[in-house]
Amino acid sequence: MLIKRLLRPDEHARFISFNQENTGSPVEATYLDKANVWIFSRPATPDEWVAAYAVNTRAEFRCLSVISPDQRTQALDQHGLSEDRLVELTLLSRNRALGWLPGERDYYYRMGFLDALKMGKRHLLGGTTDPDLLGFQQQLLDRVLFEGDLSFFGHNKYGWLIYTSWFGAIGNAILFSARQVWASLSSKRRPDTRRPMANG
Repeated sequence: MLIKRLLRPDEHARFISFNQENTGSPVEATYLDKANVWIFSRPATPDEWVAAYAVNTRAEFRCLSVISPDQRTQALDQHGLSEDRLVELTLLSRNRALGWLPGERDYYYRMGFLDALKMGKRHLLGGTTDPDLLGFQQQLLDRVLFEGDLSFFGHNKYGWLIYTSWFGAIGNAILFSARQVWASLSSKRRPDTRRPMANG
């Protein structure tokens, strides 16, 4: 099982390098000063980072910075959202030199979701440019705030900004956990259809 802890101020440079290497996305040290950045590692190798994410409740929101001010205002107004009631889950990155061990990926996302919920804001915000990852994330953040070209430091990429309400998040988390339990039980109950080998 993974262990998690908060990033220390003296580790900002290491995190910036870790995030750049594994996601290709730069991040400013000033953003790290205001966000809660969580680092995940394995008990046997606590100094080898497996994954990380950031939880932030203060503007300027990284997720909203990838669309224009007009698009941001329009999207927030259309969905009845207010920046002072948002928490974003962002800077999701994992060490691509290491694969997930069984259960680690689900634990990582579940912890991110819970850390965001603990901030007590009315809406949770996230985003991605990966269609495969979108399907996974929408099990928890099930509403689309914006879909289209996102501007990442001078480069446009098609992507999605997604969100859910605090109460919706609770319901989605329960359903997500139930699906994980059901999948685990189903795999254990699946009969062995292999033909027995003859003796002799």
